[in-house]
Amino acid sequence: MGSRFIKKCWGAAFALLLGLMAQPALAQPITIENACSASGSDSQALGDFIAAAQTWNCPADTESLSENRTVLRFALAGQDVEALTHLVSHSATLSRLSLLAVDRDGSARQLDFGYDDLKPELLNRRFSVPLPSLNDQSEYLYVAIENTNQALIMDYVELTDVLPGTSAAERNELLIVAAICGILLMPLAFNFACYPVLREKFVLWHAAIAASTLTHLLAFSGLIHLIMPVPMSTLRTIIIGSFGGLVIAGCMFTIFFVEKDCLHPRARKLLFGAAILVSITTFFHAGGFQFTGRYATDLFFLSCGGVIGVLGYTLWTSLKLGSRAMKIMVIAWLPMAGLGFTRVTSHIVPGMPAVDANELFYLAVASEVLGTTFGVVGRFMEVKRERDHALGMATAMETLSEKDPLTGLLNRRAIEDRFDDLRGQGFDTMAVIDLDLFKRVNDTFGHQKGDEVLCACANALRGDGAENRDTVAVRLGGEEFMLLLQGSHTTDRAEHMRQQITLRVASDVAGLDRPVTASMGVIEIPAKGIETMRFAELYARADKLLYEAKETGRNRSVHERLSVFASGPKRARTKRNAA
Repeated sequence: MGSRFIKKCWGAAFALLLGLMAQPALAQPITIENACSASGSDSQALGDFIAAAQTWNCPADTESLSENRTVLRFALAGQDVEALTHLVSHSATLSRLSLLAVDRDGSARQLDFGYDDLKPELLNRRFSVPLPSLNDQSEYLYVAIENTNQALIMDYVELTDVLPGTSAAERNELLIVAAICGILLMPLAFNFACYPVLREKFVLWHAAIAASTLTHLLAFSGLIHLIMPVPMSTLRTIIIGSFGGLVIAGCMFTIFFVEKDCLHPRARKLLFGAAILVSITTFFHAGGFQFTGRYATDLFFLSCGGVIGVLGYTLWTSLKLGSRAMKIMVIAWLPMAGLGFTRVTSHIVPGMPAVDANELFYLAVASEVLGTTFGVVGRFMEVKRERDHALGMATAMETLSEKDPLTGLLNRRAIEDRFDDLRGQGFDTMAVIDLDLFKRVNDTFGHQKGDEVLCACANALRGDGAENRDTVAVRLGGEEFMLLLQGSHTTDRAEHMRQQITLRVASDVAGLDRPVTASMGVIEIPAKGIETMRFAELYARADKLLYEAKETGRNRSVHERLSVFASGPKRARTKRNAA
């Protein structure tokens, strides 16, 4: 059983090897270097145009786009052309692409394609169209390109039997592109996770950079066709729009990313202006408007070239001002700036074929995204530290604003803000305490000694342990204090703390020749029925009881329990306590 299985495996492997060896050799592609060209009007039929052509430029000259039609002539005689199946080139806007195969006997076969009839292929924004049938009698193949806005489509024309993305090297390149696309998802997720915490605009613009780069890569490489079919006109709009979006987002990201004190005002204005200019040129270039001719393309690349200069100026001025963020941006921008310079130069300089510099583009994408991501992480930590410090300072200031600086007790502002919450927690007893004849202490022993008395009083009212958790002590101002109490026996506890004031002052403050006593007014508030009574009303009632205690001899407390009757809330005196 096992030996038979092994024999079958060996047989299959041998058959596969024979099959690979038996594959026909691939035909050599015919490229633009083997073509001649002629230009003119598109008003004539293609056959008449060819017959009327007086001279052909050999090798092909594709620089001039002043005419509406450019025709490339490929000489096929003496070449192995029967295996050739497709015309492949880089995409650019055109109104019509026509292929005319002419045999030695004068017979001809013509195929016509509109822009959206072109089939998008993998890698380098290429397309393909099928060739008319060719044979050993085929003499010429004419390729007519009408109303194009870039010579790019003519610079890279080739007749081949191998579609883009099918060779081993190109498949490996596609795997690299797919890996980079996967990597780009990480900064996107990171930015969306960080923004709710950081709330900084540069985080959103960095997300826009990552999204634009991811979209451009997917469209440029053709991987987008694995997700959904996209016609050539839409694909071109996506490629141009995403690249313009990348440039615009880069400008705006820089404005908000670089530290404010390290971004020169002139650089800020230039970056903003460059973003607006690229937005305008991207709109006209991506729109493919016929009336703009090739000018929209040239202006687009010129505006992108201007951005390189603006970013260089921003880099120089920001580093002079000591920007730490810009040091990271140097690493992120350098390959992207090189890519931009190469693309812009090749599309603008006459006589130079358009170059996409894909390998440099992949390096630039990886460097830019990783560099800016590390920069965002660094700025995130820096901003977080600044905000934590500011929050700590704000909390400290808020705490200071709510506490009495002398005694450390809460002040009236703090207790008014929290009173409703404390009532909801069960603090149902309010006691207002005033030191008796305190002015005499200040007049006799000085204000410093008076401050010592106030601090001793505060220590007596703070309580300790469980008593401290059920009691809130407040200094209302001067020698007047307040207690809010919850739990059982609140009136007795308040009375006990009032009496503790005399003992604590005597213990903590030396040099007094008389005891310091206190008077107190206490009210008990029912849990329900008088929720509409505010702090000021209840305080006024307790304060009135306090003055009753003072008028009846001081060093005592007056207590009252508020009751609720069917007709509404009533104040009912239930008890009066005196020391």
